[in-house]
Amino acid sequence: MSLLIRPGHQNRFRTVLEDSFRLRREVFVDHLGWRLPDAERTTLSRLEYDAFDSGDAWYLVHLNTVARAIATVRITPSTAPNLTCDRLAAQMGLVIPRGPHIVEMSRMCADPKLSREERREVMQELRACIGLLFLKQGWTHSLGVGYDHHIQPFIRSGMTVQVLGPPVVFPGDDQPSFAILASDPDRPQRIAELLAAGPPRLDDPDDDPSLFARYGDRAVA
Repeated sequence: MSLLIRPGHQNRFRTVLEDSFRLRREVFVDHLGWRLPDAERTTLSRLEYDAFDSGDAWYLVHLNTVARAIATVRITPSTAPNLTCDRLAAQMGLVIPRGPHIVEMSRMCADPKLSREERREVMQELRACIGLLFLKQGWTHSLGVGYDHHIQPFIRSGMTVQVLGPPVVFPGDDQPSFAILASDPDRPQRIAELLAAGPPRLDDPDDDPSLFARYGDRAVA
């Protein structure tokens, strides 16, 4: 299941959030070897988070049967400070579009200890939940920066993907990264097909308050 953590619920799901930051460290720092600006803090805390893990961010955290994070993504309104528009765009020499219908997606990842088939299934479920969330919130476009193999699943799914400017190889990296703006003109139909096949589990505490007791922290700051 994918637990939705809205901006107003971050303190109530602090343990789940920190577990997703643990997963991000394992993927981006330990597995991929990214050199991130907050490397010293990441080393000390064993968690990967940055200035854009703020009160504006939404999170989907895919949990396994023992409530451990095995996939996650951060979604931030493009009108709020976010990684792509406010940090990476300058490094890539780009002006990134912003608007109330556009959200930025970053730090999407799955547990590298899963098998290839398990990762494929988990990411497929996570993307389906993202689609449901977009429909629910009225978002129409997403933007972000990623490698080609991150972008191809969106293209294969039938989404419209616009590459914003030339690719860039960031310092310490060995692959080009692309900034993209993506939309899905057939999202309502695609979501209807997903629901008919067996709905993905987008667990939203606004719809099911029992999720606070099942996955939330007892003490709320």
